Amino acid sequence: MNTVTNKKIAASFKLDREVKEQAQLIAKDMGLPLGTLVNAYLKQFVRTKEVHLTLPNTINADADARLQTAVADLKRGKNVSPAFSDASTAVAALRAWK
Repeated sequence: MNTVTNKKIAASFKLDREVKEQAQLIAKDMGLPLGTLVNAYLKQFVRTKEVHLTLPNTINADADARLQTAVADLKRGKNVSPAFSDASTAVAALRAWK
């Protein structure tokens, strides 16, 4: 019978200082040491072989500028096609637009 012992090791890796400090504060507020959270995330990674990341819903400056232009055009009725009741009417309008 094989017996597996749970041996802890010290790991050293580079982190962004601000991220580590924020994570420590949040973990402390939750009553958990940061090492416990890191270990839990690593166990989940090993078990599922998946990484789940969440990013804020933001867009870059270029995309934001294009979006603002499109919204302004829509409000002025510029670059907006009419609604069509069927495909043949839409195709006819596209052909006339050339």
